[in-house]
Amino acid sequence: MKEKKQISTKQKKLRLGSYSIFSSLIVIAIAVLVCLFVASLSDTIVKPDISAKQLTAISEQTEQIVSALDQDVTVYVIAQKGSEDQTIMGLLARYTALSDKIKVEVKDPVLNPQFIKAYTQETPSANSLVVECGERNRYVPYTDIFVTDYNSYYTTGQMSYSFNGESEITSAIHYVTNAQFPVIYTLMGHGETALPESLTKAIAKENMEVKELTLFSMTEVPQDADCVMITAPQTDINAQEADMLIAYLQGGGRVLLLTGYTETAMENLMKVTAAYGMAQVPGIIMEGDSYRHYPMYPYLIIPEFVNHTVTQPLIQNSYYGLFPEAQGIKTLEDNRETLTVTELAKTSEAAYSKVNFPAEELTYEEGDIMGPFSVASVATETVGEKETRLSWIAAYGILDDTMNTTVSGANHDFVLNILGWFCEQEESIAIHAKTLTNDTITVPQGTANVLFIVLVVMIPLLILGIGIYYVLVVRRKR
Repeated sequence: MKEKKQISTKQKKLRLGSYSIFSSLIVIAIAVLVCLFVASLSDTIVKPDISAKQLTAISEQTEQIVSALDQDVTVYVIAQKGSEDQTIMGLLARYTALSDKIKVEVKDPVLNPQFIKAYTQETPSANSLVVECGERNRYVPYTDIFVTDYNSYYTTGQMSYSFNGESEITSAIHYVTNAQFPVIYTLMGHGETALPESLTKAIAKENMEVKELTLFSMTEVPQDADCVMITAPQTDINAQEADMLIAYLQGGGRVLLLTGYTETAMENLMKVTAAYGMAQVPGIIMEGDSYRHYPMYPYLIIPEFVNHTVTQPLIQNSYYGLFPEAQGIKTLEDNRETLTVTELAKTSEAAYSKVNFPAEELTYEEGDIMGPFSVASVATETVGEKETRLSWIAAYGILDDTMNTTVSGANHDFVLNILGWFCEQEESIAIHAKTLTNDTITVPQGTANVLFIVLVVMIPLLILGIGIYYVLVVRRKR
């Protein structure tokens, strides 16, 4: 009897094992068939992007621009047949799925050696693109799609890599389908700090034209100015320049002002900000909340972005800004009723402005000014059918490439979003490059302290305690 039971049990186990193996083989076969089916899909059919980096996923801004197309656009991929970059082709498939106005063609440079010469004098690398609509076209080199950033190499010893395909393709489509673009004037003649090359390229990619502006010999701001940008002047503007800027704003103009700490009095420049309800707080801000500044550096502020058109994409994607040596911006109390001043980025209530700066002691002292402070604000006022906009960022250092890289490009995105909003190009806001390396994580001082206590102190002590308990209690019972 026992032998029969044992045989019966073995047979049952064998049957169950066979069923398990058979079921596993069916599941594997289905998975293989699904993979083969997806791989065999035509490039015109959108394949699901299940990768961690979501390289071929597209943003709402791209959907708006592409879905609204009323002209035929052709995207040429410069590559030999069979050597097309699958990430680029997968991304382009999403564009063609959004609009029947977009067509993708592969041009073999070996079979069509003269084709690319009509668009650029450069020797194209494989998988570069040409975007064309009518007589307008733009060449997009492969190195602008897969980008290698050397800025961090000199500080960290590492290079960063990113995929900028969506931003480049959408920008090119926007460029070839529009004849006129916004003009941004940068004020000159007062020791203004030059824009970093990386930001200048980013502005150009957003299809905004940048021109220099010298008001000394002029009677007014040029009529074609969609925005005037003032970047950390080292000396004050004169009274006539201040009057011209105020007159420009009163006519519905837009001004983006970035200032940095300086001991030079800026009475005329502050006259412009005062006309639109804002004034500067003396000193440099120190953030007293350890969760709101970079570790060990209370003057490298991680401000809170306030919900607004220009900050919403950053908030939604959980990006931080890093504002070095920022100054406070206060809203004046006696502003006219038609004027609205809105904070864009602010400190915590524990922040204080160090009036005597530079100083050996960075802690709060008598005479320092307690926060909270705005470090970026915007004033708006309706003028007929136009809206005046004056945005003030009191931390020019946010444009520094190192600061920008530390927060994965969020600082530059913040500025670009303001310019896009000023120039009525909200649809181009925040098409962010997708990193191919790990994003830089900005860990505030408070979070760093908690991680240190948990990872370096509590977990080792817990493991040690478990070991002691096992040796002294469990083994003794045995």
